[in-house]
Amino acid sequence: MKKIITTLLISLLYSNVLSAQNRPNIVFILAHDLGWSDTSCYGSTFYKTKYIDQLADSGIKYTSAYANSPNGTSSRASIISGQVNARTGIYNAVDATQGLAKYRSTISPASKKELPLDKFTLGNALQYAGYSTAFFGKWNVGEARGYRFNERGFEEGFQINKSIQNEHGNLATYPSLEAIESESGVRYLKEQTYLSDFITDNAVSYIERHAKDHKPFFMMVSQFFVNDSIEGPGSSVEEATKNSKMNPDTEMTAMTLNLDKCVQLITKKLREKGVLENTLIVFMSANGGVSNLLKGGKNNVYEGGIRVPLIVSWPNKIRKGQVSEDLIVGTDLYPTFLEIAGINSDQYQKQKEYILDGESFKNQWLKRKSINRKKPVVFHFPAYVPHPEETAEGQWIASPMAAVNDGEFKLIIHLTSNKKELYKRSDDIGEYKDLSLKFPEKVKSLTKVYDHWVEETGALKPVKREAVGLGWGKRQFQENNEDLKKILNDVSPNQGIVLMDYVVTKKDQNTAKAVIHEILYELNGKPINSLKDLEKVVSTLKIGDDVIYKYSYSGKRKKRTIKVTETTTHTIDFQLDSCTDTKSVYSRSAIDF
Repeated sequence: MKKIITTLLISLLYSNVLSAQNRPNIVFILAHDLGWSDTSCYGSTFYKTKYIDQLADSGIKYTSAYANSPNGTSSRASIISGQVNARTGIYNAVDATQGLAKYRSTISPASKKELPLDKFTLGNALQYAGYSTAFFGKWNVGEARGYRFNERGFEEGFQINKSIQNEHGNLATYPSLEAIESESGVRYLKEQTYLSDFITDNAVSYIERHAKDHKPFFMMVSQFFVNDSIEGPGSSVEEATKNSKMNPDTEMTAMTLNLDKCVQLITKKLREKGVLENTLIVFMSANGGVSNLLKGGKNNVYEGGIRVPLIVSWPNKIRKGQVSEDLIVGTDLYPTFLEIAGINSDQYQKQKEYILDGESFKNQWLKRKSINRKKPVVFHFPAYVPHPEETAEGQWIASPMAAVNDGEFKLIIHLTSNKKELYKRSDDIGEYKDLSLKFPEKVKSLTKVYDHWVEETGALKPVKREAVGLGWGKRQFQENNEDLKKILNDVSPNQGIVLMDYVVTKKDQNTAKAVIHEILYELNGKPINSLKDLEKVVSTLKIGDDVIYKYSYSGKRKKRTIKVTETTTHTIDFQLDSCTDTKSVYSRSAIDF
């Protein structure tokens, strides 16, 4: 009986594999910061993206495709893992304490820097399906050992870790390729190497070597273009400058044309090797652009930040010339790729005990069936993003937001104020007409969808700074928390304040456990017994000052000196988490010197 059940499970899991002897290669090209209308097939009149347009003509162009997050790192983690950011814990590209703390009305949840090791990547999934796997370019979900691309299901390729001198040249890779030693001992690519060309050339080389292999391949080409560090390659800049109809921003134009060149060279090599007709090509942007025709942009959940180009092509399998208005998001790619590779995605989730948040679009791609989503799509971005110059006090490029899209309406929720906006997607793509007062029941129903999603996924939301008593709302430090008791007992009434890191577990959102504490009692000779005392001293500091910081840790009094510099912001943020009548407890984050 056990043997029969096992055989049945395997047959369900590999439904279509045995009959699909010619499973396609899968090439996934992921752009970065490319706005929804930044290619000519999506409406740009500044330039002609000839090869991206040809790709769109050969298959399906989606006009309602979305990134799961308005930030590239968070979105990329969702695409690679098949899970929303609430499950990956990667909400933002940088620390939650960026920007000036005194202008944040809420405390944002910390964002993980690496994709947790309990997540199965697209590389793992396609390996499981019998594919060779490769990754080239911007990884951004882990540089530490154990988190790198070749330890997460990808057999060949490289990830770009960082660059020096400029964004698109003289860059570092892991593992080191065609490198020269620097004075620091770090190996970098030769200075003349242009980033996008290097990624594309290596992807083309991979096709050359693997096109005729006995098993199909999955190749992810993760470009940096068109990143907000604007630096176009010389040849493309010259081409952009010659055409007077092009965008006056010739550097940005040049980068977009170079991305078009990437699509050209990859499709050309597939054709030369005779495998184009057996290759599924997907082109998408990880997030919205820094400038386009939609409201907002990168780092907020208005259309400009999350609506992206998405093109799908598979000659002779996907009917060419299609334009689809169906709502599709980045996490849909994972189950769709699995199904295309012959793996039943539902059975995959059961066997792996792994949740996939997306829905498979295989039947739409191959059978032209319209997809009716099982439930609305939720976007959650609980972070602040400051102005790059930090010149405008209290001004942010983005503040914590969420959105719910049910296909007909889209609800915007401002997580700091709970202000809500409602837009009808078919009539108002630019999100100019707020209909929240006209359709209060729709606001209410979509709010319930968001609240249920938060509960289901364990999403962390910003919390108010003005907490009073032993905690804030339901998320509080329990009175029987021994760690907290120990900390409070170390502090004499009205003497010193406690700096504390804390962990909120996903299983029980209502408790927090203290993991580290320091007692700050003096700053520059001034006694610190309250947040007001601290802010008073900090307000007097200027660049070049030495800050003498006296504190107690594990019962031992210590001292450290910090210099205030122009380029380094040492922040010992004391955002209020909770307090008692005689002792204050603060989260250790960042009040800016």
